[in-house]
Amino acid sequence: MTAIHARPRVSVVVPAKDQAAFVDDALGSLARQLDDLHDLEVVVVDDGSTDGTGELVAQHDARLPVLRLLRNETPVGPASARNQGLAEVHGRFVAFLDPDDWFAPRHLQHLADALETLDVDFVRTDHVRHEGGRRTVRRVPEHRRGTPLDPRSGIGPADRTTPVDYCFPPFGLYDARLLEDGLLTFPSGRFTAEDRPWIWDLHLHARSYAVVDSVGAFYRRGVPTSLTQVRDPRQLDFLPCYDLILAMIREDHEPETLWPKAV
Repeated sequence: MTAIHARPRVSVVVPAKDQAAFVDDALGSLARQLDDLHDLEVVVVDDGSTDGTGELVAQHDARLPVLRLLRNETPVGPASARNQGLAEVHGRFVAFLDPDDWFAPRHLQHLADALETLDVDFVRTDHVRHEGGRRTVRRVPEHRRGTPLDPRSGIGPADRTTPVDYCFPPFGLYDARLLEDGLLTFPSGRFTAEDRPWIWDLHLHARSYAVVDSVGAFYRRGVPTSLTQVRDPRQLDFLPCYDLILAMIREDHEPETLWPKAV
């Protein structure tokens, strides 16, 4: 696979376990994101797949000039797999894509342009939920659009759905300086709810963000292999992940304003 000679504009981290049915669609969509695909770095972590997912990924080498494939013999879970990918990225901006989802053409181009224009740490976007043959638009719960915002303003109030509840990593783009600050990594070893402390950390500690109008991200809901569908002890990761949120609040300079929302 192609070596990296210059810093890409966007790096995309894709954790994939047993996604042979969908990964071609996901990677195919990435081949339509930027005007110059040498500006796009794709890092796929094959997390112990047994269905040939890694082999299908390798076949996209000709379409994606900067494609890197990492393999785990034993699954480590989406949080640790994303962290593995993050340790290998070189781009100015970082995106996440789950292997059963996809992006519309030039979606990442639009987000990268918005990040540069608005000069914020990260941007968040609406998405399209694809479930049972139906598609519905799900919006970021924030009416202020296209303008820099204080991330802490996206946490409260407690009695409303707010941006901190919109925890999906793929529906946004993130400046690599957040990775340098330790704000893009996920709680290692967690299989579910790992995005909850991740989004809280961003809203508590990033300097700025914005919500931009875009419906270029597509989310498959109800896929049998998705961890949102499993009924086993991995769902209990919700508890230690919320322990991490409560620990962040305890260390914050204004915990009394944050407790109600976390509860």
